[in-house]
Amino acid sequence: MKYILLVILAATQSKTAIGGEQDPRCKSVPETTLPPCDRTRALTRYYFDLGQKKCKKYIIRNCNESGDPFFPNMGDCIANCKPHQTRGKCWNQLNNGYGRKNLTRWYYNYKENHCYFFIYKGQGGNRNNFNYREECMEECRYPTQYFVDNKKAILKLIKTYKANKEQRKKRKSETQLLEAKVK
Repeated sequence: MKYILLVILAATQSKTAIGGEQDPRCKSVPETTLPPCDRTRALTRYYFDLGQKKCKKYIIRNCNESGDPFFPNMGDCIANCKPHQTRGKCWNQLNNGYGRKNLTRWYYNYKENHCYFFIYKGQGGNRNNFNYREECMEECRYPTQYFVDNKKAILKLIKTYKANKEQRKKRKSETQLLEAKVK
């Protein structure tokens, strides 16, 4: 009986936090409360910037993780605080680049919400290129249930982002042509 009550309580708590209003991490400021230590340590966490209304990366540089309310990955921050935020580098298609190297790297497949390894050739490519799977997951992956519940909206956001990117690219090339004619 206690277990059922806990599940119901947890479900109600998560439903109220969906808009980000109730989650205190959506109102946090990236400050660590612990003093720096002797050795170098970088722990990547994510927080919601109220001013810019977007989730951002924050590096904690001390020996222990502080008690500050950060998110462990970008996807959790976005799922809890619901900013209308794009993650353009995560939405690029796989691009192996060119060259003679055979480097193992990771890319994010936004249609499957998963990171896969690929062979990077050493030059070119795009920013959807991570050294480690964990880095790819932290930066790009949405929490599974959030992705399942919001897949249509996420894919629509990606489509809009890509269309706008193409329009910007087209305007830039038109401007360059006009500038070349003027010279």
